[in-house]
Formats: sequence, C-alpha cells, structure tokens
Amino acid sequence: MKSKNIRTYSSNKKLVSERREQIIKCAIRLFNKKGFDGTSMRDIAAACKMTSANLYNYISEKEDIIRLIMK
Repeated sequence: MKSKNIRTYSSNKKLVSERREQIIKCAIRLFNKKGFDGTSMRDIAAACKMTSANLYNYISEKEDIIRLIMK
C-alpha cells in the first residue's frame, strides 16, 4: 500500500490524534462485526457518536482508516 498523507481540516494535531484514535477503535469493532465492505462511513460516525461531516474532518475516506490501523 502506497504511503500517503491523510487529509484533515483541523490544525490542532492533538485533537486530530485523539479523534483518529477514537475512529480507529470504533471502525475495528464494526469491521470485525460487519466486515470492511459492510461498514459505511455513516456507521463509523454513528459508532463514534459524531456526524458524518465531523468524521470527514479527520479522514477523507474509509481506506484512510485502514492506513491508520496499519500504522
């Protein structure tokens, strides 16, 4: 997998790190339960108790979550 920077709209690095950790934890639970293809960004946002729009402030696509997990 090619390394790429994951876009964020926040300049607060601590907040981005905290939110991404939360997103990763929620996504892993959902991926284990529903599979990668069966899990939507909306599902991940709901599990994280945030809106889809807010989720997209920290990542731009579901594949970014896989990149974060692999780091």
